[in-house]
Amino acid sequence: RRAAAILTDSEWSRREILRRFSLPADRVLVTPLGVSPRFRPVPPEHARPVAARYGLEGDYVVYVGNFRPHKNVGGLLEAYAALPAPLRSGVALALAGAPETGAAPLRAWAAARGLTPAVRFLGPVPDADLPALYAGATLFCFPSLAEGFGLPPLEAMALGVPCVVSDATSLPEVVGDVALTVAVVDRPAFTAAMRRGLDDATF
Repeated sequence: RRAAAILTDSEWSRREILRRFSLPADRVLVTPLGVSPRFRPVPPEHARPVAARYGLEGDYVVYVGNFRPHKNVGGLLEAYAALPAPLRSGVALALAGAPETGAAPLRAWAAARGLTPAVRFLGPVPDADLPALYAGATLFCFPSLAEGFGLPPLEAMALGVPCVVSDATSLPEVVGDVALTVAVVDRPAFTAAMRRGLDDATF
């Protein structure tokens, strides 16, 4: 109450702050996040060796984040599993993030459906490797159910990677009309968006 101004990083978050607290609207200001200059296009000859260190030799879809429930990585696994088998067989799903944040049940789900060879849990990826890991991907997917901002899609877009993200909370304002936004609770729609991203060279 004593602050002259309250800064938040998205219009969605601003609306939530105003909804939860009795504050004058003009004291809550949006200051969007930006990406580091290192997130710029990476030549394929530089991206491929980094991807290869993580066992990614061919095409892959990448997710970067943690595995807590609100990230909805389980929904991404279901959407990937529902891709047509000929398409799915040619592209891996690479999941980058700390395993202790909830990867174990997701790994078990993938194993129970015979997806272990195709679904790669990469573990934490050092900051130095992230630009090349993004750049080598055919598609970036971010199915989160709730984000105050959501920096990974912005990082992927800065590298020119096609993106499919959920339409939840702040994400539509973060990606604008550059990425494909999908109602994440509509699993067939998310699968269709992934298929479009993998099939359509003009996406």
